[in-house]
Amino acid sequence: MKEKRETVSVKNPEHFRFPSLDVSAESFIPLYIYGKWGKACAEFDLKIKGTGKNPSVNGNISIIYGEIYFMKNRYSIDFGKY
Repeated sequence: MKEKRETVSVKNPEHFRFPSLDVSAESFIPLYIYGKWGKACAEFDLKIKGTGKNPSVNGNISIIYGEIYFMKNRYSIDFGKY
């Protein structure tokens, strides 16, 4: 006798579209970041929670040094903490 198998379609299940997040990220060495906004060497300790549609990022970012360009002005950072 043949077994009857049931198939389930998983094209767009809700938990794949908006996954739950519970992520911790920490830099153990300074990280060099750059873009059109400027460049900086920074350390961070972040927690990312919520969903993929509505994430929440909490934590600390410490800029060790760098340059930021804002409103056609250049700012030099010796040390900053946010």
